Amino acid sequence: METRLSKGHWLRAARLALLRRGPEGVRVEPLARDLGVTKGSFYWHFKDRNDLLDALLTEWEAETSLLSEALQLANPRDQLPAIIAELNRRNLASERGEAPSDAAIFAWAATDADVAKRANHAEEERMSLFRKLTGRKELADLFFYAYHGFLLRRHRVPGAAGDFDAIGRLALRIFGPPVKQRPRIASRARAVGLAGMLCIGAALQGCTTFRILRWRAPSATKPVSIFPQRVVRHADAPFRFAVAAAQRTDLDTVSVRDVDFRLRPFSEYARNRRIKAFVVVRNDTILYERYQGGYTDSTLSSSFSVAKSITSALLGVALERGVGSSRADRCRCPCRPSARDLARFGRL
Repeated sequence: METRLSKGHWLRAARLALLRRGPEGVRVEPLARDLGVTKGSFYWHFKDRNDLLDALLTEWEAETSLLSEALQLANPRDQLPAIIAELNRRNLASERGEAPSDAAIFAWAATDADVAKRANHAEEERMSLFRKLTGRKELADLFFYAYHGFLLRRHRVPGAAGDFDAIGRLALRIFGPPVKQRPRIASRARAVGLAGMLCIGAALQGCTTFRILRWRAPSATKPVSIFPQRVVRHADAPFRFAVAAAQRTDLDTVSVRDVDFRLRPFSEYARNRRIKAFVVVRNDTILYERYQGGYTDSTLSSSFSVAKSITSALLGVALERGVGSSRADRCRCPCRPSARDLARFGRL
C-alpha cells in the first residue's frame, strides 16, 4: 500500500523543481515520479497545480515572520543571534540547495508580473523590518544584498552552504548589542572595515547580484530602457538560412555536464533543460538543428551563441582605437589574429 506523503514532502519537491526547472517544471506527474508515489497523494493536500504554486509563494512570504516576531519583543536586537542561527539551520538542512527559496522565487518573478508584485512587496517588507531591527539603514541594506549574493551562489554550488558562517559572524559584530563600551573612533573604524568586507563579499558572490535584484521586474519595454537598442536593418521578409547538404551529427554523441555535475547525453540534457530548439549556423548555413515540440512565445529557457557578444566587443575595440567616429560607421575589426591564435582558433 502506498504511503501518503505530507504536504511538506510535496512542497520540498516543488521547491527543488522550481529551482532547477522554473515554474513550468513544477508539475504534478513529474513530482509524483520524483517522490515515488501516484498523483492521488498530491490531491490530498492541493486542489491543483496552481494551488501548489500559490502555496510555494505563500510559504516563502511567511518567512518574513522571523523578523516581524522579533520586533514585537522588548529588545528586538537581542534576537539577532537566534535569527542568524535559524537562517543557518534552514540553510544547512537543505542539502540540495532548494531552501531558502529566494533565488528560485526571484527568477520566477522575472517571468510573471503577478509573482513579481508579491515578491517585491515581501522583499520591501523584509528590508524595512531588518532596518528597524538593526537601526542602521545603509548597513542593513548592504547585509541584505550580501546575503542574497550568498543565496545565488548557494543554489549554484550546494557545497557553499558553510559560507554563511562568515556572513552571520559579521552581522553579529556589526548589529549585535555591544558587550562593553569601546572608544568611539575605533568602533567607527571597525564598522567601516566590516562594511568594506561585506561589499567585497557581495561582489565575490556574484557580479550579477545587484543587477538581478534591481532589474528582475518583468516589463515589455524594460529591456529597451535598460539597454538602448537601434535597428540597423529591417527586411520585409524573414531571412531564410540555407541548410547544409550534409548536416553535422557529431553533437548527437556529445555528453554535457548538467547542473548536478553529472555527464548526460546532449539529447537528454536538452530535454531536461527544456531547450526547444538548438541550431548551429555558420556562414548563414544551418549545420545542425534539433527541435523538441517546436518553439513558442511561452518558451522560458533559451540558449544563445556568444557571437553577438564577441562582435559587440570587437566593435567597441574599433571605436576605442579611433577606427570609426560612431556606431553608425562601417568598420572592420582592427584585431589581426597572430599565427598562434589562428592555430588555436582558426576554425572558430
